[in-house]
Amino acid sequence: MKKKKSKNNPFYAGSGFRILGIGKQEAIKYFFGGNATIAIIVIGLIIGFLIYHSANFFPQYRSSLELYRKSGQEFVDYSAEQLAAQEQLKSLSTHARAYEIQERLGALYNIASVHSDFKAQVLKKISSERKHYKRAKSRYDNLKSEENPNTDDLKSAQKYYEKVREALKAAAQTAVDALDYGDLSNRLWATDEKYLASIRNSIVENLLSGEKTAFLKEIEAAEQRMTEQVDSLEFISNLIKANQGFSEAITPLKGYVTGLREIASQNKAQAVNYVTAKARKDALEDKLAITT
Repeated sequence: MKKKKSKNNPFYAGSGFRILGIGKQEAIKYFFGGNATIAIIVIGLIIGFLIYHSANFFPQYRSSLELYRKSGQEFVDYSAEQLAAQEQLKSLSTHARAYEIQERLGALYNIASVHSDFKAQVLKKISSERKHYKRAKSRYDNLKSEENPNTDDLKSAQKYYEKVREALKAAAQTAVDALDYGDLSNRLWATDEKYLASIRNSIVENLLSGEKTAFLKEIEAAEQRMTEQVDSLEFISNLIKANQGFSEAITPLKGYVTGLREIASQNKAQAVNYVTAKARKDALEDKLAITT
């Protein structure tokens, strides 16, 4: 009785799946071996590329750095840094005063900004009503300014003006009542809720009268009083003096840096022209030497 050859037998050598005489195991071995070879070649090319460009880069970088220093650009940058530091100090001294006023005013500080932002949004929503109001007001004012206006026309114009004015007031009130601090273009302006109703009423009043409201005047007066108190503080007075000193120093320093930058730019241009001219001359001499 013949024994069957088992594929689990390590001594079994079956033909298996082959293409062009290459078995499955050989195909896997060649595939990964080929990939490894390609990877090594690519890495070698990348290294060669980096070496080539670094060999060109460092001489060019050294030449550019030498030109940067000898033309005076480095010195100009040092002076420009001093100017930037002066401007930053001036800005900080200005902000310190503003922050002190903001801290002391508290919720009142942003009311004017909120009022202006809300008013701009309301104006976009009631543009049609405002046009009608302006026309009615203009016609009514013109009739009133006449020496002997027609009584019926004047009464009719007044009646229409009052009607349009009420329509504008209602539209403005509806628009402003729909606004909240979350609708601000800058949400950092959000202030105390207790001022929201006063801000809304002030906007409507301002749109109808065209004049600054008593509410806004009161806020501005409070801000002015607090500003005067802050400015009377010793450290704020010193900051104001320092700010003035920075301002006085910055203007001539700007002119100085601008002049230095122009000189350095001219020096650089002349150096570049010299180098390129010398290179052209050397190239021409080499060509002449070859031809002769």
